[in-house]
Amino acid sequence: MKQRVRIAGVGGAGLVTDTGPSLLGQNALTEGYNWAVEGNSVRSMLQDWKLFDLDIKPLWQFAWATPLGVQKLFVSDGVVVYLYDMDGTYIDVTPEDGLTTGATINFTNLNSVAVMNSTLDGPFYYDTPDEQLKPLPGWDADWTCNYMAAVRYYLVALGMTEDGDYFPHKVRWSTAAADGEIPTIWAPAADNFAGDDLLGESEGAAIGATLWRDNLFVLKEDAVYSGVNIGGQYVFQFQRLSGEYGISDARSVCEVKGGVAVATSDDLLLFDGTQWQSLAADKVRRYLREASNGIGHVLYYPAQSWVVLMVDNQGTGRPEIALVFDLLSGQWFPKLLGYSYGACLAFVGDREQKDWLSFQANAADTAWWVSAVADEAIGEEVAEYYEANLTRTGIPLGEGSGKAMLHRAWVEFRGPSSGAQCSFGVQDYLDGDVSWSDWQDISEDASFPLRALGRFGAFRYRYEGRDPWRLDGISLEWSPAGDR
Repeated sequence: MKQRVRIAGVGGAGLVTDTGPSLLGQNALTEGYNWAVEGNSVRSMLQDWKLFDLDIKPLWQFAWATPLGVQKLFVSDGVVVYLYDMDGTYIDVTPEDGLTTGATINFTNLNSVAVMNSTLDGPFYYDTPDEQLKPLPGWDADWTCNYMAAVRYYLVALGMTEDGDYFPHKVRWSTAAADGEIPTIWAPAADNFAGDDLLGESEGAAIGATLWRDNLFVLKEDAVYSGVNIGGQYVFQFQRLSGEYGISDARSVCEVKGGVAVATSDDLLLFDGTQWQSLAADKVRRYLREASNGIGHVLYYPAQSWVVLMVDNQGTGRPEIALVFDLLSGQWFPKLLGYSYGACLAFVGDREQKDWLSFQANAADTAWWVSAVADEAIGEEVAEYYEANLTRTGIPLGEGSGKAMLHRAWVEFRGPSSGAQCSFGVQDYLDGDVSWSDWQDISEDASFPLRALGRFGAFRYRYEGRDPWRLDGISLEWSPAGDR
């Protein structure tokens, strides 16, 4: 007797790599890229639109708005620093004495003044149009730090080197700055609010930070601290949060809706102010461990409520995949990045919300550009087509350990009349090869005759194009082997 298995909301459970296929919910996917979860279905991913070419390799990037609200982008290759307008024009704002090659660079914003820190050359600031970055006043010329952050009216330096001695746990903060200005005093004294502290309860160095509410979350290589501006004699109070973590990149933390996201060597953690929650466990942790060449840069994209984790799965220093966690659905899905050096949020044109910008390169790393990830054409197409694919294997068929004959499949599809294809298959063993049918074009609510014998069913889907599409369900008709 023929039976039918309907997978409602195909893909609605997102990407899952940690659980064996036979134990997955039917609407989880085991492979694929360039698709997103929406509601209880899977749909086309937002696309990349090239905004303008870059003249230097975008190793370090920062979106900054002038006091008048004009959107600009700082880009540095570690040797020079360019300040780009959103039309691709730029000025060279490299410090007068240049930059030392090999430094790690980060940017922050204090009172609409852009501050850049080089781990080898120290901090600089930019607040005057068409001028170069200038050394930060009051900063000792024999000091450097791993990272510079801004909180309220203060600058905070993490991981200090002073007069040639390295203090990886040391935190320094400036005195308070007036509105629209930068601080000028870093040496603590009885008549100012500058100060320092040691975060020495763990061995790792202080390497990065982000703001959440009024807290400054400080990243160490093995711990996370919360710093609060308490005023008075002590100015800042730092408290270590529970847990030990493997953190390698200053960009491994970002503020998200309802908390702070931190990427570790094998997880993405969300802190809600009270406790930590693993977002990768039992879903994609195995994927992260296998891609341990580089897990770091985290971005929150509020327009979609996405936490974006850029994964350098090939060890090139240019992440090629973004694992996206949807805070609304609680599901993971993957997006191809090409070769991306980093990401930020910025206003493009007169759009009302900030877009996710990606700083990309070609395979040879000889050309670079800025792309926006959006659901409409706001730039030039990055490629002639935009390929998506998804796969699910290990769907139990038959009864017990017996085999089943797969007779027919139905696809609940909404999308373009060309460019979308599907294929169906069977497996004798969960880890065994899949015997796939030929690729067949899909039309809306299409059905396909099949004749294949196996213990487990499988399906796959691909699309080349830029039109939106959606998969709502797939049905498989089968009967126990030997039935007529």
